[in-house]
Amino acid sequence: MWDNGIDFYQSGLIRIQDNKRIGFADTTGKIIISPTYDFVTPFEGNYAVFLSDGKYVCWNEKVADSLCEHMRWKGGYWGIINKHNDTVVAPKLRESQLVDLDIATLTTKDPKSHSYISIKGGNRKTSN
Repeated sequence: MWDNGIDFYQSGLIRIQDNKRIGFADTTGKIIISPTYDFVTPFEGNYAVFLSDGKYVCWNEKVADSLCEHMRWKGGYWGIINKHNDTVVAPKLRESQLVDLDIATLTTKDPKSHSYISIKGGNRKTSN
């Protein structure tokens, strides 16, 4: 299923876009995080996953990007931000590690010092 519609509010925020960069606004329309990311997921609780140094490419690599109907992000590294736009997990996760990423498990009092992420059914300690 492909969904190219608008986002819904999640955790009180909605993604916004300006000059192909993504940020977040609250329910009043106030910009909470300026559009600075190439790609970032909607917030889940207090956290969202962002991509650093990825490339936007055609889903079908045999089709030219200019003729492509469905695009995707490829390569780069994934990290996690909080609602204050602090990077709580530096961008060092590969796309393959996102399969079972559960950012809702980031509940430590100081996620900058250590964060536990559920990946493929196991817990992995990630440090900045």
